[in-house]
Amino acid sequence: MAFSEYDKYDALGLGELVRTGEVSARELVETAIARIEQWNPHINAVVARRFDQALADADRLKPSSGQPFAGVPFLIKDLKQPHPDMALTCGSRFLRHDRPTTKSTLLNRMEAAGVIVLGRSASPEFGLVGYTEPELHGPCRNPWNLGHTPGGSSGGAAAVVASGLVPMAQGGDGGGSIRIPASCCGLFGLKPSRGRNPIGPGPAGGFSSRLSVEHVLTRTVRDSAAMLDITKGIEPWAPVSTPGSESSFLAGLDRPPERLKIALLNEPLFNDDLEPACKEAVEQAARHFASLGHEIEPAFPNEIDRQALAAAFLVLWCSECAHGLQQLQDQTGRRAEAGDFEATTWVMALVGGHVRGADVAAAVATIHAAERTATEFLERFDMMLMPTLASPPPVIGAFKPTPRVQRAIRAIRRLPLRPLTQLLHGRMRDEAFHWVGYTPFANITGQPAMTLPLHWTGDGLPVGVQLVGRIGEEQLLLRFARQVEQAHPWFDRRPALR
Repeated sequence: MAFSEYDKYDALGLGELVRTGEVSARELVETAIARIEQWNPHINAVVARRFDQALADADRLKPSSGQPFAGVPFLIKDLKQPHPDMALTCGSRFLRHDRPTTKSTLLNRMEAAGVIVLGRSASPEFGLVGYTEPELHGPCRNPWNLGHTPGGSSGGAAAVVASGLVPMAQGGDGGGSIRIPASCCGLFGLKPSRGRNPIGPGPAGGFSSRLSVEHVLTRTVRDSAAMLDITKGIEPWAPVSTPGSESSFLAGLDRPPERLKIALLNEPLFNDDLEPACKEAVEQAARHFASLGHEIEPAFPNEIDRQALAAAFLVLWCSECAHGLQQLQDQTGRRAEAGDFEATTWVMALVGGHVRGADVAAAVATIHAAERTATEFLERFDMMLMPTLASPPPVIGAFKPTPRVQRAIRAIRRLPLRPLTQLLHGRMRDEAFHWVGYTPFANITGQPAMTLPLHWTGDGLPVGVQLVGRIGEEQLLLRFARQVEQAHPWFDRRPALR
């Protein structure tokens, strides 16, 4: 039996209904399944299903006070999070038959909190780009306008939450992959501090383990805070960690922040341009924050060489891609060919495979220097306000290479080292940051960052604004977000799926 008031509650609200017996977990799961079957043909966000197992999980559930999300329907991203009931394709043809045998530490903690996994949400191939159009599954669409992207790499997660299929979904953020789609789909998206959440199982990985953090996309601030209470704490072997938070992130929302000093950046960061709608969103947000009693001051740590930092990020990103594809070959015992992967993935791995060790060391040094500078800058400010993206959500296909370009990309393998290096520091850098020129900054520095859904364009597309805080201070970001959410509510603003 479907639950007709499903839309009126966030994930914590639904969990409370299950714990008090007003609604059963089966009712919630049946409602979510019905919605997925009705709407997924339009948004193409759910790429794997475990409906029968989810119904069985719901029937077995015995809600307890320790399960804040008892019976809440949930989707996990098709990247990094293994689950034995479903393939983990990472959006790639090369892994379309891969089926894990274990679950991640993160997912075990989430399920212990009561969520019921219904399936997987779409991700671009290996989560490498900021839009979700994997050739394996086809493009995922933005429920606010089906002709536009929901962003990426957690684009499927954002689409299912924005369209009301589930109230919360798991995502990850290595260069903006929670904040980008949250901005595109009118959601709240928090990237926790580096080393806040677990990253296993498996080996510690390379530098990507310093860039990427897993969490959720939500409609409400309190859902995000409550889930962070559940998942926080890394494995003993993790290469980086953030000092533990003894207090509850959720309980902390009851205390509005004192007067904050917020640095405002409303100009290009790693990109060359900022569209008027995004500039207006930040200016409007600054006025909102000032009306709440906070001090806004234009400022940025200008000692940072923005172009050098963007290039350093790409050096590591491409190097990790090359390393990842080599790991896949070792794990599967299969030789990777160009046709096994999308053209963008192939060229990134090819370029990354030609990066010299000295270049990687220089990139790491550049990033460490930026981390220090950003930390020192935020000794004078409580947080930074900047755009989440440089433009509203682009149309589907805007960033996909044409067939001709794809053929040319695959031919790049014949280029000698110098042109490949020039490609990395030139056109590839410019194109990579044209739209997502703001979000990688917090991944590079390790700082927590969030996007708030405070602005919509004249034709109804969401435009988020981003705030970056001090390492380990998610509590302050969340308390501030809750204050803004109460003053300028967004929960009831929903897309009409058009």
